[in-house]
Amino acid sequence: MNATRLKRRTIWLIVVNAVCVLGILALVLSQSRLMSLHSSQTAARRWTGGEDRFAQVSAFFALGSGISEERVYALRESITSGLSQESITAANPDARLWYDAYSATGRVSVRSDRGTFDVIATGVGGDFFKIHPFTLRSGYYFSDADLTDDRVLLDENAAWQLFGSPDVVGMEVIIGGRPFVVAGVVAPPADRYSAASYGESLRIYMSYSAQNAYQEIEISCYEAVLPDPVSGFSMSIFEKQFSGTAQDRILLENSSRFSFVTLFSLLWNFSQSRAVLSPVTFPWWENAARMLETDVALCRLFTLILCIAPFVTLVIAAVFLWRRRPFHFRDIPDYYEKITFSLAEWRQNRKLTRKSGRNPTKLPRLFSINTKKTKRTKNTINTTKNGDNPPLSESFPLSQPMNEPEEEIEHEKTTL
Repeated sequence: MNATRLKRRTIWLIVVNAVCVLGILALVLSQSRLMSLHSSQTAARRWTGGEDRFAQVSAFFALGSGISEERVYALRESITSGLSQESITAANPDARLWYDAYSATGRVSVRSDRGTFDVIATGVGGDFFKIHPFTLRSGYYFSDADLTDDRVLLDENAAWQLFGSPDVVGMEVIIGGRPFVVAGVVAPPADRYSAASYGESLRIYMSYSAQNAYQEIEISCYEAVLPDPVSGFSMSIFEKQFSGTAQDRILLENSSRFSFVTLFSLLWNFSQSRAVLSPVTFPWWENAARMLETDVALCRLFTLILCIAPFVTLVIAAVFLWRRRPFHFRDIPDYYEKITFSLAEWRQNRKLTRKSGRNPTKLPRLFSINTKKTKRTKNTINTTKNGDNPPLSESFPLSQPMNEPEEEIEHEKTTL
């Protein structure tokens, strides 16, 4: 009855541990898939290819506390100077050591042959599309290298509304009485986090200079990929560049937002981290990253919970095997005595067998562990200490009798 019950418990233990291990594997794969969805958080990894240490940092500003394009130019000079003072330079003089991007979001009226539509316009500058590589349906990205700021990108929803087709590269739209050429069409984000924050509104991307000329608007988001030879170095540079209270801007390091320490801190202060205590309005990609960050943190928490059962099982198994080990530290003196006497007897036999012309006896197995023999040896040693001196061969049998070589030598002498 007890054996049957023990067998059932063992089966249940195996089943529970198997389910936990499968759950852990599923959660780990789910975390990897989730973190690979949002490419806007992996700009530093794409920039370096994994060879050097870089970090992606971002600054978000509240309404009325944003920065101008002239301030961006001053920031670039200041950051480059700070890196030079720290002797951080590019390996190739012609290569760029770091890059940045900035953006502002507002609303504009866009007119096409099909009518006028109110759309959400994101004015961008720097290497915005390097940090945010949206999926192109057609066309190409524009950049600061363009001499004219007359290029726009439409999302797929805006292309259908303005032209009734996504194949609209080269066509023109009118914004504020000025014509703009459609450089390309981008697809709306497919993952559920970005889709939830992106919404169904029509969106276009245009040069920040052109947007600011249409309506004065402050830059609300500044991002950069900087060298980070020591953890926190790039963040310290950012903190030196921006002044103001914590309510006016939020600085964060995107590269470490999915690390164990950051996610643990998020779970520890979960209620406070979810509360909106700042007037800063995040762009849609940052809202998506925050939702993703919460789900990844919960996945990590559930993974740790599922690790409890296998960990406890391993501890129990280790204790069980330790208690039933054949070797005990208290038996070390007995083993030492056995080895010493066995070696002494073996040496004596070896000398005698050499004199008789026989092959030397083999070295006995000194390190074989036998608990029964150990107990007998221990009793024998205790008896010796009490005054009784039993023969040495009684406690430790010899592989060859000690008197056999002497008898053969006497027989040979008599024969001669």
